[in-house]
Amino acid sequence: MEGFQMTQKAHGVHSPLVEPEKGDAFGRESVRAPAEGPGRPTPSSIRLAAVGRLPWKRYSHQHTQSPKAVCGRENFLQRLREERSRCDRNGHCFSLLLISLEQAMGSGVELGFLVQALRNFSRSTRLSDVLGWYGEAELGLLLPDTTEQEAQKVLERLRGFMAGMERCALGALAEQGQAFRILEYPKTLTENLLGNDSGQVPASDGCQCQGGLGSSGAQDCSADWGFLECTSPCAGRVRSSFWGRMDSLARRCLDLLGGSLALVFLGPLMLVIAAGIKLSSPGPVLFRQTRMGQNGKSFTFLKFRTMYHNCDQSLHREYVTRLIENKAETHDLKGKSFFKLAQDPRVTPLGRILRITSLDELPQLFNVLKGEMSLVGPRPPIPYEVEHYKSWQLRRLLEARPGITGLWQVCGRATTTFEEQVRLDLRYVEKQSLWLDLWILLKTFKAVFTTRGAC
Repeated sequence: MEGFQMTQKAHGVHSPLVEPEKGDAFGRESVRAPAEGPGRPTPSSIRLAAVGRLPWKRYSHQHTQSPKAVCGRENFLQRLREERSRCDRNGHCFSLLLISLEQAMGSGVELGFLVQALRNFSRSTRLSDVLGWYGEAELGLLLPDTTEQEAQKVLERLRGFMAGMERCALGALAEQGQAFRILEYPKTLTENLLGNDSGQVPASDGCQCQGGLGSSGAQDCSADWGFLECTSPCAGRVRSSFWGRMDSLARRCLDLLGGSLALVFLGPLMLVIAAGIKLSSPGPVLFRQTRMGQNGKSFTFLKFRTMYHNCDQSLHREYVTRLIENKAETHDLKGKSFFKLAQDPRVTPLGRILRITSLDELPQLFNVLKGEMSLVGPRPPIPYEVEHYKSWQLRRLLEARPGITGLWQVCGRATTTFEEQVRLDLRYVEKQSLWLDLWILLKTFKAVFTTRGAC
């Protein structure tokens, strides 16, 4: 069947990667494909397809994929958020291949030439893969349902594609390891929060260096909090606006004012509780434990000691694991089912009273004044709990500062399942405001005085 002509104006494609040949014996024009690299059509499938300003011919049996358009930054980030939400739902993963423009320009590669080369390379990728602007100085290739090892193979193909262009500086760029990096979700998220299973605490800037990205070989730091922040489902909402920043400032003022007043008025009560703990059982008054705050930053969590000193923690660890996996046993009390250890032998008689009335939480007011916690927010988890979290459950550590009380504490406390607790925390994260904090604080007073949901 006679082919049809498509012009440069129709495709909006320009590339210096191929050179035109003169007309053949029949007066027809063709183009010469690159000597190497993906995207080269096989002789048995089609005549050489077109890039550049030249007209080209395609026949009905050909399936050449046109170069992909480069998505703008906002569209590309929105596509990343959608892919992240999809992975949170189905448990799959995706990878992001990033190319540094600073490294490219340092190698003498013109920006327009690099973009066009990546567009031509995208012809050999899947239809579901997306090319776009990740930032002002980085281009990204989104690879859905792709692990870091599989993305590394794509990177090797891209380097081979660039290395085959001997007449330009792309060959030199392909040899630079710092010009490329690969991020895999949710692996990037868990590495940030758990320090790549090294037991190390993430640095204050949210970046934990581990000496490389494994197979990607792209950079020395495995953490990328900018990636997690810009792909958050909450990114771009009202809290990032001027009024959102003012609301955050007002909530911090509430923390400082409320925490200070609470320490002044409840100070005598705290002294009485401290004396009771010291007299009732040997050991320190305060219980100190490492917890994970916002962005996985560890801090020392304070409570009044309610258990015997130096007791075994394995009982709680095993129960929390079952709770997160929805396998925890419940015990009934007054016609309600509670998700909590029943008759815990480690708890002292005075400690049982403190837990029911929530008075053991009062020392956390010092965490609030130090900025490690807020009056209202998700509860800070223990590191060994986070090891069992699913990717969507880890969001409770990213979007808000942990708090003394929260939405699930006033909506059932120990009568809620773990997934219900996380969903209520995420609902608070998406709706957090000064007025919501005040409403939760008022509901907290009612829950404490009535001991509803406590055991």
